[in-house]
Amino acid sequence: MGVGHTFAEAFVKSQLAAGVRLPKSGKAFLSVRDEDKPKLVDVARTLSGLGFTLVHQGHRPGARGRGPRGPARQQGDGRPPNVVDMVRNKEISLIINTVEEDRRSVRDSWSIRNSALQAE
Repeated sequence: MGVGHTFAEAFVKSQLAAGVRLPKSGKAFLSVRDEDKPKLVDVARTLSGLGFTLVHQGHRPGARGRGPRGPARQQGDGRPPNVVDMVRNKEISLIINTVEEDRRSVRDSWSIRNSALQAE
């Protein structure tokens, strides 16, 4: 548990207390459901400002090129590399993923989470 004046402060404290060390650099993979995309623009800007290279799957969140830079192939869209390959190869250091409630999105999200856990 973390207590703070903002959600972000409380989240960071909770992760530190749990022994999780958030990365300070590397590639951040961003893939969120449509309703979360407006919020993702600010997150993407912040991560980019911190020096992260942003990788996305599908359409760019935000208009006029303000979203993540490099597309990653979806699991069913061929090789190499797709998102799961990048996670397994430890090319991705941070994942932000929320899911639409359709079968493909849920399946893809499971694959990404499972690969991340195995890559630790």
